Amino acid sequence: QGMIAPRVIIDAKSGVSGAGRSLKLDSHFSEVDESVSAYALDGHRHQPEIAQELAVAWNRGGGKGMPAVTFVPHLIPMTRGILATCYADLAGEWSVEQVRDVYRRFYAQEPFVRVVDAPPGTKQVWGSNYCYLYPVVDKRANRLVVISVIDNLVKGASGQAVENMNLLFGLPEQMGLEALPIYP
Repeated sequence: QGMIAPRVIIDAKSGVSGAGRSLKLDSHFSEVDESVSAYALDGHRHQPEIAQELAVAWNRGGGKGMPAVTFVPHLIPMTRGILATCYADLAGEWSVEQVRDVYRRFYAQEPFVRVVDAPPGTKQVWGSNYCYLYPVVDKRANRLVVISVIDNLVKGASGQAVENMNLLFGLPEQMGLEALPIYP
Protein backbone atom coordinates (compact mmCIF):
# COMPACT_ATOMS: atom_id res chain seq x y z
CA GLN A 1 0.00 0.00 0.00
CA GLY A 2 3.03 2.30 -0.01
CA MET A 3 2.60 2.70 3.74
CA ILE A 4 6.18 2.25 4.94
CA ALA A 5 9.72 3.30 4.16
CA PRO A 6 12.08 0.47 3.14
CA ARG A 7 13.54 -0.25 6.60
CA VAL A 8 11.97 -2.76 8.96
CA ILE A 9 13.09 -3.71 12.46
CA ILE A 10 11.71 -6.84 14.10
CA ASP A 11 12.26 -7.41 17.81
CA ALA A 12 10.99 -10.92 18.63
CA LYS A 13 10.62 -12.74 21.95
CA SER A 14 10.56 -16.52 21.71
CA GLY A 15 9.88 -19.26 24.22
CA VAL A 16 12.50 -21.94 24.75
CA SER A 17 10.82 -24.39 22.35
CA GLY A 18 11.81 -22.03 19.54
CA ALA A 19 15.47 -22.81 20.22
CA GLY A 20 15.02 -26.41 19.04
CA ARG A 21 15.45 -29.74 20.79
CA SER A 22 19.23 -30.09 20.71
CA LEU A 23 21.05 -29.90 24.02
CA LYS A 24 22.67 -26.51 24.50
CA LEU A 25 23.73 -24.89 27.74
CA ASP A 26 21.95 -21.63 26.94
CA SER A 27 18.54 -23.34 26.56
CA HIS A 28 18.62 -25.30 29.84
CA PHE A 29 15.91 -24.24 32.28
CA SER A 30 18.41 -23.06 34.88
CA GLU A 31 20.03 -20.78 32.30
CA VAL A 32 16.79 -19.42 30.82
CA ASP A 33 14.73 -19.00 33.99
CA GLU A 34 14.64 -15.38 35.25
CA SER A 35 16.62 -14.19 32.22
CA VAL A 36 16.11 -12.70 28.75
CA SER A 37 18.83 -12.82 26.13
CA ALA A 38 19.28 -11.88 22.49
CA TYR A 39 20.66 -14.48 20.11
CA ALA A 40 21.62 -14.98 16.46
CA LEU A 41 22.73 -11.36 16.16
CA ASP A 42 24.97 -12.27 13.24
CA GLY A 43 21.99 -13.55 11.27
CA HIS A 44 19.01 -15.69 12.20
CA ARG A 45 17.99 -18.60 9.95
CA HIS A 46 14.53 -17.03 9.38
CA GLN A 47 15.84 -13.57 8.39
CA PRO A 48 16.19 -14.40 4.66
CA GLU A 49 12.60 -15.66 4.37
CA ILE A 50 11.31 -12.62 6.28
CA ALA A 51 13.19 -10.34 3.86
CA GLN A 52 11.94 -12.34 0.89
CA GLU A 53 8.27 -12.12 1.87
CA LEU A 54 8.54 -8.43 2.79
CA ALA A 55 10.06 -7.82 -0.65
CA VAL A 56 7.08 -9.53 -2.31
CA ALA A 57 4.66 -7.27 -0.40
CA TRP A 58 6.91 -4.24 -0.93
CA ASN A 59 7.07 -4.71 -4.69
CA ARG A 60 3.33 -5.46 -4.91
CA GLY A 61 2.72 -2.15 -3.12
CA GLY A 62 4.72 -0.19 -5.69
CA GLY A 63 8.16 -0.28 -4.07
CA LYS A 64 11.29 -1.38 -5.88
CA GLY A 65 13.91 -3.84 -4.68
CA MET A 66 14.10 -5.31 -1.20
CA PRO A 67 13.53 -3.53 2.12
CA ALA A 68 16.36 -3.68 4.66
CA VAL A 69 15.34 -5.99 7.52
CA THR A 70 16.89 -6.14 10.97
CA PHE A 71 15.68 -9.16 12.94
CA VAL A 72 16.70 -9.61 16.58
CA PRO A 73 15.23 -12.62 18.40
CA HIS A 74 15.29 -12.93 22.19
CA LEU A 75 14.95 -16.04 24.29
CA ILE A 76 12.54 -15.57 27.17
CA PRO A 77 11.62 -17.85 30.09
CA MET A 78 8.47 -19.47 28.77
CA THR A 79 7.98 -22.76 26.96
CA ARG A 80 6.12 -21.76 23.81
CA GLY A 81 5.03 -18.70 21.90
CA ILE A 82 6.50 -15.80 19.97
CA LEU A 83 5.70 -12.12 20.40
CA ALA A 84 7.21 -9.89 17.72
CA THR A 85 7.24 -6.11 17.75
CA CYS A 86 7.85 -4.80 14.24
CA TYR A 87 8.78 -1.22 13.42
CA ALA A 88 8.82 0.66 10.12
CA ASP A 89 8.89 4.38 9.38
CA LEU A 90 5.73 5.53 7.67
CA ALA A 91 5.91 6.95 4.17
CA GLY A 92 3.56 9.90 4.57
CA GLU A 93 0.79 10.51 7.06
CA TRP A 94 -1.31 7.54 8.13
CA SER A 95 -3.86 7.38 10.91
CA VAL A 96 -4.23 4.26 13.03
CA GLU A 97 -7.72 3.80 11.57
CA GLN A 98 -6.34 3.86 8.01
CA VAL A 99 -3.59 1.39 8.94
CA ARG A 100 -5.98 -1.03 10.65
CA ASP A 101 -8.35 -0.81 7.70
CA VAL A 102 -5.51 -1.83 5.35
CA TYR A 103 -4.60 -4.73 7.64
CA ARG A 104 -8.20 -5.90 8.02
CA ARG A 105 -8.76 -5.84 4.27
CA PHE A 106 -5.46 -7.63 3.56
CA TYR A 107 -6.21 -10.45 6.04
CA ALA A 108 -9.99 -10.62 5.50
CA GLN A 109 -9.80 -14.02 3.81
CA GLU A 110 -7.19 -15.50 6.16
CA PRO A 111 -9.00 -17.80 8.60
CA PHE A 112 -6.21 -17.83 11.20
CA VAL A 113 -5.17 -14.17 11.25
CA ARG A 114 -7.00 -11.72 13.47
CA VAL A 115 -6.40 -7.97 13.55
CA VAL A 116 -7.19 -7.15 17.16
CA ASP A 117 -8.10 -3.94 19.01
CA ALA A 118 -5.69 -4.28 21.94
CA PRO A 119 -2.07 -5.43 22.26
CA PRO A 120 -2.18 -9.24 22.37
CA GLY A 121 -0.22 -11.61 24.59
CA THR A 122 1.12 -15.03 23.71
CA LYS A 123 -1.26 -16.77 26.07
CA GLN A 124 -4.20 -15.62 23.94
CA VAL A 125 -3.10 -17.89 21.08
CA TRP A 126 -1.58 -20.70 23.17
CA GLY A 127 -2.41 -24.09 21.67
CA SER A 128 -3.98 -22.62 18.52
CA ASN A 129 -3.14 -21.94 14.89
CA TYR A 130 -4.04 -18.24 15.20
CA CYS A 131 -1.88 -15.20 14.64
CA TYR A 132 -3.08 -12.01 16.34
CA LEU A 133 -1.91 -8.69 14.90
CA TYR A 134 -2.13 -5.29 16.53
CA PRO A 135 -1.03 -2.41 14.27
CA VAL A 136 -0.65 1.03 15.81
CA VAL A 137 0.86 4.35 14.71
CA ASP A 138 3.47 6.12 16.84
CA LYS A 139 2.57 9.68 15.83
CA ARG A 140 5.63 11.22 17.55
CA ALA A 141 8.03 9.22 15.39
CA ASN A 142 5.70 8.78 12.38
CA ARG A 143 6.28 5.04 12.69
CA LEU A 144 4.16 1.95 12.21
CA VAL A 145 4.41 -0.50 15.12
CA VAL A 146 2.86 -3.95 14.71
CA ILE A 147 2.64 -6.49 17.53
CA SER A 148 2.09 -10.12 16.51
CA VAL A 149 1.69 -13.26 18.60
CA ILE A 150 1.66 -16.93 17.65
CA ASP A 151 2.07 -20.28 19.36
CA ASN A 152 5.26 -21.40 17.61
CA LEU A 153 4.49 -25.07 18.23
CA VAL A 154 1.24 -24.81 16.29
CA LYS A 155 1.16 -21.84 13.90
CA GLY A 156 4.93 -21.74 13.66
CA ALA A 157 5.50 -25.35 12.66
CA SER A 158 2.95 -28.15 12.75
CA GLY A 159 -0.12 -26.02 12.08
CA GLN A 160 1.57 -24.43 9.09
CA ALA A 161 2.40 -27.89 7.74
CA VAL A 162 -1.22 -29.04 8.13
CA GLU A 163 -2.48 -25.82 6.51
CA ASN A 164 -0.14 -26.34 3.53
CA MET A 165 -1.11 -30.01 3.23
CA ASN A 166 -4.80 -29.08 3.25
CA LEU A 167 -4.27 -26.55 0.46
CA LEU A 168 -2.10 -28.96 -1.53
CA PHE A 169 -4.79 -31.66 -1.46
CA GLY A 170 -7.70 -29.29 -2.09
CA LEU A 171 -9.09 -29.63 1.43
CA PRO A 172 -10.53 -26.76 3.46
CA GLU A 173 -7.58 -24.77 4.84
CA GLN A 174 -8.99 -24.93 8.38
CA MET A 175 -9.45 -28.73 8.47
CA GLY A 176 -7.99 -30.14 11.70
CA LEU A 177 -6.88 -26.70 12.90
CA GLU A 178 -9.94 -25.02 14.33
CA ALA A 179 -9.25 -25.81 17.98
CA LEU A 180 -9.89 -22.82 20.18
CA PRO A 181 -6.92 -21.38 22.04
CA ILE A 182 -6.40 -22.92 25.48
CA TYR A 183 -6.53 -19.51 27.21
CA PRO A 184 -8.29 -18.42 29.36
